[in-house]
Amino acid sequence: LIDPGAYSRRLLAYCHRHSALGLDAATILQLGRASAAKDILTQRGGSSTLLVATLQGETINIANLGDSAAVLLRPAMREMRIDQVTEDKSNDKAMVLYPRPVLRTHEQSFYFNCPYQSSANDDLDKSNSLGSCDFDSLSVTARPGDILLLATDGLWDNLHDNTIERLCLTYIPHLWSSAARHGALWVPEIPQGKEHLIALSDDDLAHKSPADVLAHVAARLTETAVEVYSNEESVGTPFTRAARIEGYDYKGGKVDDVSVMLALIVPDDANGLAVAVTDFDDPDSSKHEQNIIKEELPENIHKHLLFHNFGSFALDNDIDDNTLQNN
Repeated sequence: LIDPGAYSRRLLAYCHRHSALGLDAATILQLGRASAAKDILTQRGGSSTLLVATLQGETINIANLGDSAAVLLRPAMREMRIDQVTEDKSNDKAMVLYPRPVLRTHEQSFYFNCPYQSSANDDLDKSNSLGSCDFDSLSVTARPGDILLLATDGLWDNLHDNTIERLCLTYIPHLWSSAARHGALWVPEIPQGKEHLIALSDDDLAHKSPADVLAHVAARLTETAVEVYSNEESVGTPFTRAARIEGYDYKGGKVDDVSVMLALIVPDDANGLAVAVTDFDDPDSSKHEQNIIKEELPENIHKHLLFHNFGSFALDNDIDDNTLQNN
């Protein structure tokens, strides 16, 4: 029997191993695929989409193969109606920190619901030839306070981008306030900038660590996506729209695994705090998903620190293409 998850676990383990060398995302992805291709255990079969992001100085590098996606959100002041951001029915307007998308990756697919994937049988020598189905590489300059969101297609197929942005909007005051309380974020241009950020929220969540706030937001995004595809009457999802463009009569969301990772960009001289990271060092470990450790990052690893955490919901099986086409 072939474990369908073995290839993806070992591929990601190799990518994590190469990331320790301080390489950019594209190089890590390429070396990870090459290492996995030589692994006798992965040669039995399996394939996986792959999304890698690195922070080098002020530059975020992203390499993406398939239909997972990353978006960099930059909170900025924006006037909105109160009823757009709260349950209050007031039409009055207020200034809010809206998570404006600065950069977003886009899906790569051979045909509808069939994304590009990496496998041990790939001919990597021809991966960058004209017309090849290879990964996309993007980069963007980061700022302190930016939020990097990476997620599998289970999120993007069920929630529109503006829905994701507005859900994140709700938690930005708590996140920035938490980071300021922990000495990880401030506004140098504003006198008493730290106090200004702390005052954004006195909610209980704002008194927790930035990693805890990010974990809460990741969980809410995951739960919301699951709620959408669990409701057969729901319509108007990104997956519904994509299916109709391709000629399929499909209603509701897409039943799929949902994994979400969030990161907060903070200044290079921020206070070193405990960061939740996943231990992928051992390609032979099949239990890395649960192996979450606490680790303090040395200041010389990155110019900015990342507080990050995960939310995930896994299914036994993904949606079957035949099921889709029969609906």
